[in-house]
Amino acid sequence: MKAEKRIPLAILLIIIGGLGVFLIVMDGSSSDSNIGYNGGLTFANRGFLKSEGTRIVDKSGNDLLLRGANFFGYEVTGYGSLFRDAHVEADYQRMASWGFNVVRLPIAWNFIEPQPNIYDDSYLANYVDRDIAWAKRYGIYIIIDMHQTYWSPHFTYYEGTPGNGLPSWAVSGYPNTSEGEARSKADFWGGKAPNGTSPSDNNPSMIDRFMQMWKHVATRYNNEATVAAYDLFNEPWINSVDGKAGYYDIDKFCTVALPAFYERVVDGIRTVDTHHMILWEPAAHPVCSKITQRLDRPNVAYSPHYPGGLGGYDGDKTGLSNAVGAIVRFANDSGQPVFIGEWGISDDETSAAQYIRDLGDIMHNNGLGWAWWTYGRTSFEMGLIDEHGAERSILVTNLLWVLNQQ
Repeated sequence: MKAEKRIPLAILLIIIGGLGVFLIVMDGSSSDSNIGYNGGLTFANRGFLKSEGTRIVDKSGNDLLLRGANFFGYEVTGYGSLFRDAHVEADYQRMASWGFNVVRLPIAWNFIEPQPNIYDDSYLANYVDRDIAWAKRYGIYIIIDMHQTYWSPHFTYYEGTPGNGLPSWAVSGYPNTSEGEARSKADFWGGKAPNGTSPSDNNPSMIDRFMQMWKHVATRYNNEATVAAYDLFNEPWINSVDGKAGYYDIDKFCTVALPAFYERVVDGIRTVDTHHMILWEPAAHPVCSKITQRLDRPNVAYSPHYPGGLGGYDGDKTGLSNAVGAIVRFANDSGQPVFIGEWGISDDETSAAQYIRDLGDIMHNNGLGWAWWTYGRTSFEMGLIDEHGAERSILVTNLLWVLNQQ
């Protein structure tokens, strides 16, 4: 989630009273009885999804176009149960009725490993497993997205609320400032251990700890076909949130550090899970858009965000088409599929309807899957559902028009 999408606490309203929360523990299996909307999809018949050239296919080689929404809340720090309890089964039923067949589900490392080498499986059991069970019931796939926003809950200097991502114990030695944040990022990408210490056998680097955390998650979901993919790391970045210059060379980050990081994490996951497709995101930095180096591993897909930018729309469909075209050419050259992990616009933008139809049409014509940011139950104007549970009609109506294009 980009900084522009940050939700100030003062304007954040989520109504959860009377929604009820059901604790459903996933059994880790896929049953033929799990038939939802979406044309009678069964996960047992589909099997694990995989990338095959530039296509995403099921176990029989049938193409599958994944289109749906992000459903944020489980990654958020600082709001207690407000977001988490806003997830209910009816949300999945509603998304399935629209024709959505995927939910990108952001989670956060800081909740999974709250203390070094201590994993909190109750976080996964009580929240992630619950959504997977609901998704399975309605024929919706889940993409598990390892999210970061503002790098870590340790950093609260910007807007006064904590971020998510790296656990606080790993970065608490840095000042709670833009400089501290940028130093923390530089040390992470440079292979340092927690708080900038030197890595050793007894003090693994943060990258190795991140990989081990992902192995823990992948071991849990290794046999769950409802999970379409793992999204390795949301919007990797080197600069501080407030735009202060970073302390890590941007060219080295784009061409060396980030690809090596992805290779390390993918190779680690593959020691415990050979089933799941893995999504990788480009660096969240405009300079990195010029590179041609790619993640050279099987069963991966390229997952950029916001083709054509974020914000208002000036009606330049050609510009949107060119942006998508560049993404498609890069993926074709890499021999990988594309899944647009986030796109969206606020419903109060006068151009919202046209933006949705124009970009949706371009993505459809290029055979690209996508996830809208975000489903909601929030006052945030990009949410498909407002804080009262009502649909934002401009967004939903035009997304349904996109879904119905054949």
